[in-house]
Amino acid sequence: VNRLLTVHDDLHRAPISAAKASLNGNWLVTGSVDSTLRVWSYDGSQLGLRATLCGHDGSHITSIDVSTECGVIASGCGLGKVLLWDLRTLTFVRPLRHGKTDGSPTISVSINHWNGNVVTLVGTLLTVFDINGNLVAQHDFPALNPPKCATSTDCPEWMADGIAVVSGHENGEVRLRSLSYDDRKVVLRHVVEMSPHSSPITALRVTGVERQDTLI
Repeated sequence: VNRLLTVHDDLHRAPISAAKASLNGNWLVTGSVDSTLRVWSYDGSQLGLRATLCGHDGSHITSIDVSTECGVIASGCGLGKVLLWDLRTLTFVRPLRHGKTDGSPTISVSINHWNGNVVTLVGTLLTVFDINGNLVAQHDFPALNPPKCATSTDCPEWMADGIAVVSGHENGEVRLRSLSYDDRKVVLRHVVEMSPHSSPITALRVTGVERQDTLI
């Protein structure tokens, strides 16, 4: 009974609205309708609560990413607020200021595990930040065929023409983009034609440790 009560006490007080595991399987971060994040470690047999993180002003958590390589957690909420947390100390680091002020929700957040860049999609605004919170590039999509999710690849910093961001759109289209550091733009490189999707794409993941050659 005591063990069950302990587990119950660790749980969120409201429904879980987002969750993300680290690539090595050692960490799980969950977000709730109650606006909190809970960070769990996995020792091979069970999950243990390590911290409860607060900072989203009462808005439900919509998106989470976690990178053990860079030691950071990124989280977004329904008010469009995006926050960065330190995975090692489990403390708040900084907000990511994208400039969108119309109350649009955060649709997705994604971390580049190679260099720490963070890709955020708030409403129709796609923004890439470096790990220090500086704006790297930005693109605001038109209302026609808006993106419904976006993900970072692990494209290295030195690959000027490498695909750094993949976006999935309302009509099922997938677009591949690189970064132009000089003018802070996200540059369209390729549109995947003959997409098998005929409805909005809601989740994306790029895999392949070195080549980043598989898109799910």
